[in-house]
Amino acid sequence: MSAASNQKHRRGFTLIELLFVIAIMGILMSLTIAVMNGVQEQAERTATKVTIRKVNGLLQQRLESFDRAFRRSLKDRLIRDTITLLRANVGDNFVVPLQQLDQAPPWLVVLAKKAGVRFEFPQRFVDRTGSGELDAAGIADGMPLSVYNKIALPIARTQLVQEGKPNLEDDVKARVTSNWAKHTSATESAELLYFFLISSGNFGGATLDADQFTDREIADTDGDGLPEFIDAWGHPLRFYRWPTRLIDPDAPDPFVPDITTIDPTDQRIISAEERFVAGLLIRGLPAAPIPLGAGGQRDTMFVDPDDPVGLLYTLIEDPNFLNMGIELRNAINESGYHTLDTWHTPLIVSAGPDGVLGLREPSEWNASSGIYGNLAQLAGTTTEAGNLGPIPSSSVIDDLTDNVANRNTRAGGRR
Repeated sequence: MSAASNQKHRRGFTLIELLFVIAIMGILMSLTIAVMNGVQEQAERTATKVTIRKVNGLLQQRLESFDRAFRRSLKDRLIRDTITLLRANVGDNFVVPLQQLDQAPPWLVVLAKKAGVRFEFPQRFVDRTGSGELDAAGIADGMPLSVYNKIALPIARTQLVQEGKPNLEDDVKARVTSNWAKHTSATESAELLYFFLISSGNFGGATLDADQFTDREIADTDGDGLPEFIDAWGHPLRFYRWPTRLIDPDAPDPFVPDITTIDPTDQRIISAEERFVAGLLIRGLPAAPIPLGAGGQRDTMFVDPDDPVGLLYTLIEDPNFLNMGIELRNAINESGYHTLDTWHTPLIVSAGPDGVLGLREPSEWNASSGIYGNLAQLAGTTTEAGNLGPIPSSSVIDDLTDNVANRNTRAGGRR
């Protein structure tokens, strides 16, 4: 048969064959997109780990520098400041008989150090303005003056220069005000993390520089004129200084002593489920206690690393102060400090690719509603009776699972 005859009888693809080929191509394209998305997400996760490791390394350096400074001249000043703050909160009848500052009772030394950490490592603006620092009233209400002077003013001036606009004092202040109107609470701890690592005092330690970070690690996501540390997905990192409500989400509230009956704050139990959820963000938590007879072993999750013998809790239940009408629980509580007798460690968290944090924001606090976001309380929960069950919801667990933190395995935390 001739070649012309062969061409005459050659036919095209059938409809079924075309559909089959199209289906295969669709599957291959889907697999390719999935692989590419997976590679991109892995790259973003890796970049976020790198950023968090860098920020955490600087945080640990700064904490160690603070600790060394506290053992020297810083301690005396903080003790004096703490006494002043206590008297402002509980009344002038509160007196600490001191002949010399080096004779300060151990509980006062513990509290003074905590007050110093709260001020020097803030996660909420009120951590500074509520500790004696004024705010930029009339220009940026609620912004601490130190943040205003060291960051907000210089950035506003730079913005005006870049735009070719007048930058006299009134112009700069007006720009700070317009920037500040855009502020959102979700960025607050990331802004303060940047502030105290880059622009605040270093306690004699190494000087830190924003040049250690790239433009993909620092941004102003809400446009309020204050830079934030961000993850690879462009979301602000969150900083929790004392995440005790993550450790014990259903601790009694208010966490105050009851000297007339068995104190519920001494009867706490952290369930296996609660320990599991906390472990999603913090690797290497203290192990569950081993039952040892009737008394059992003390759960080290109920040991404050700064106050291992519970000096502060003993202080606020001291009947001598109570009989004098001095309510130290009005000054030493979860709004200003943290859940007493509870283990804690500084936590830096990325919400992951979905941008859903799974925790209340670090700036959230409303004791009357049982909200302690400042202590890493689980999202959507309060401490009001019946609101929070013993087992965290599956949605909260899902939200936390893809988070990247300085203390979980996904960030390669050291401890």
